Amino acid sequence: MNSWSQVINHGLERLSFTLWVGGMIAVAVAVMVLFSNIADRALAGDIAGQLFNIINYVGVACAVLLLILWFLRNGGATLKRWQSWAVFIMLLVVVASQWVIRPEIDAVRVKRDAAANGPSAEPLRNQFRKLHGLSFTLYFLNMTIGLAVVFSPVSGRREHG
Repeated sequence: MNSWSQVINHGLERLSFTLWVGGMIAVAVAVMVLFSNIADRALAGDIAGQLFNIINYVGVACAVLLLILWFLRNGGATLKRWQSWAVFIMLLVVVASQWVIRPEIDAVRVKRDAAANGPSAEPLRNQFRKLHGLSFTLYFLNMTIGLAVVFSPVSGRREHG
């Protein structure tokens, strides 16, 4: 790669990580503020869900871009770098969260709300809490992995980091 393409490649890598990992942190803070300041928990949850939806799509785009950039620069050596595997794992977590767990949360919420205070409401509330706990754990895991990659040493070699 010539020097301009290296500069652009490096800039796109950093921009992707800033957007994704910084966005995850910003969304986490925004969600805490939402639930602290909006009395209507359903409204706060709806807004939080929209924010998570946006950052999940950002995450997919950034992960794919990063993996493509790294592969174009390093070829098969990309598979030998832990950062590549970390980003791939983060991508899998986002996909599972967005297209497996989130639809399940939405389905349980509809059933829970329909049950109101009936006999089936409590098990649905428990299931809803468990799914949210899983979702939170995966989100926190992704932020942690993302921060580990962001703070990993950057070398002047032909590797990504």
